[in-house]
Amino acid sequence: MKKGGDIFCVNFSGEKIYDMDFVRIDFSRNDGQGYTRFGTSHETKLMGCSSWINDDDLSGHCFLSEFCGPSYYFFTLKPKTWREDLMWELKKMVSRKKKRYGDEIKNTENTVKPLLKSSDQVDDFITKYQENKKS
Repeated sequence: MKKGGDIFCVNFSGEKIYDMDFVRIDFSRNDGQGYTRFGTSHETKLMGCSSWINDDDLSGHCFLSEFCGPSYYFFTLKPKTWREDLMWELKKMVSRKKKRYGDEIKNTENTVKPLLKSSDQVDDFITKYQENKKS
């Protein structure tokens, strides 16, 4: 898939299919953090989109990309197995989101909890402020 070319695409949200056809896909720059930019186009339909693909997915034959709305674009080089491929891609997306958001939660906790444990500076400030306000 890395070299680009024609790929089957379904643009959907839930049961609603906005469009589907073979589109031209091209890959451009890598961000150095595990993602590569891609863009799609179609000669006669409004099926162009642009986003990032996880570099791990470049070696496969399909991927699922989330857009606003929420709407999704599913791409596959093997349209006959689209259903199984989409189920696989959904599992990967859910797993990645759990990890990413789990990491965000851990980072938030790791940033806030130390202040709670070593709150002497805050307590001292409040005490001094209240003492100064009384005088």
